[in-house]
Amino acid sequence: MFNVASLPYKVLLMMLLIGSWGYGYAQSEMPEYGKIADLKGKSKVYVIATAEHRKLILRELGKRQQIVNVDRAEDAEFFVEYKTLSREEPIGIVRGTGVSMPYENGQLDVFFLRDNKKVIAWSEARNVGWYKGLPSNVLTKEFLKELSKKPK
Repeated sequence: MFNVASLPYKVLLMMLLIGSWGYGYAQSEMPEYGKIADLKGKSKVYVIATAEHRKLILRELGKRQQIVNVDRAEDAEFFVEYKTLSREEPIGIVRGTGVSMPYENGQLDVFFLRDNKKVIAWSEARNVGWYKGLPSNVLTKEFLKELSKKPK
């Protein structure tokens, strides 16, 4: 029989409580996945990115009159978040140009909140040579193209 007052039992009990709390916390932080159609009727966007990428994303989004940038996250109906996953410095020369170009691997997530839970409506990652533009710009254009498609 277990002695509830014994130190090993208390340690085991504490580990189980902490472990189950951590699991429950991690589960509550997990995002849900929605569809790009879930963004219909939403126009106020908040962009999360470094200054360089934020500027490019806002320029692309600004080409759509129905999308309005807001300065406070609390005012947003949806969010565009860009992350640089990796950056490769130029090595070698791009054939036929005499120029070496860096590559950047980036990810763009478009999400909204439902019951204070993150719902990802669209997400894409891309490795792009800078001669095509920064990935934040390329991915924003792809998102807008998908957004403008008619739902099936």
